[in-house]
Amino acid sequence: MSKNKGCLLAFLKLFNNKTQKPLIYIPKKILSNVEFSFYHCLKNNLDDKHVIFCKVRLEDIINIKKGIENYNAERNKIKSKHVDFVICDSQTLDIQRIIELDDSSHEYKKESDNFKDSALKEAGLLIVRCPAKRTYTNEDIKNLF
Repeated sequence: MSKNKGCLLAFLKLFNNKTQKPLIYIPKKILSNVEFSFYHCLKNNLDDKHVIFCKVRLEDIINIKKGIENYNAERNKIKSKHVDFVICDSQTLDIQRIIELDDSSHEYKKESDNFKDSALKEAGLLIVRCPAKRTYTNEDIKNLF
């Protein structure tokens, strides 16, 4: 590489670094430690006929009926809410069960939890709530099924 090209590349790199916005996004884990513990126990207790999806948006598993008067308002209620775990048939990906872990913060989320429960029930989907704990046993998982 010529000396001029090297200088130009160094200048462009320096210029780009000064004009870039400071970063505001940082990575985070998909699951909390409690959710991760539950996931592993759940995975170890399910057979090959099931697959587990984590942190699924409500809008990905239920729809708002087209043509209703308040379609956008109803859609806004589901598009930013999620469920913790969705258990599906591994061949068809039909939803078998939805599992929500309820930690101490759920005392403050009663209204949101009640909404999720009623929306999922109306859509014909089974939701099971499980108390959050540090560790889970095989018996804990079997009790959910």
